[in-house]
Amino acid sequence: MVFIIHPEKILMSDTIRLMVVDVSSGKYLERAKEYAEGMPFELVLAENEDEESLKAVAPQAEAIICYKALLPGSVIESASSLKFI
Repeated sequence: MVFIIHPEKILMSDTIRLMVVDVSSGKYLERAKEYAEGMPFELVLAENEDEESLKAVAPQAEAIICYKALLPGSVIESASSLKFI
């Protein structure tokens, strides 16, 4: 499933705090960083992909994107501002 963000429909004051779960996947993370440039995203990155590291930053995220990394339910539960996965 592919979701397309239309930056022209987002007010410039709106910043989406996007948590990237796949922080150990070099190519995926780099592509996410490149994509976020010029877009209304503030990336939220954990130090590692382990559950505790993800839970530590999850409360900051409004959206979560993951590719191959595991996303435990406890991380989702700790993301109190989450609106989209």
